[in-house]
Amino acid sequence: MNKNRETIRKGIKPRRNIGLFLYGRLRKIHKAVAYCKLHKCYLEPKDITEKQCNKKKCKYKEEV
Repeated sequence: MNKNRETIRKGIKPRRNIGLFLYGRLRKIHKAVAYCKLHKCYLEPKDITEKQCNKKKCKYKEEV
């Protein structure tokens, strides 16, 4: 079992400056580039390219 992966399912309590990212990942907020108002989660650059937010002109994405 990999201890480096932090998710909600494993019950790790969020520490300071840690937020919920796409797919339930817990990461440091300063690494986020956008926030999704629809899903109420932060997005990393790889999440934006995967979901093609820029191509679809997503109206729920806010720059952080």
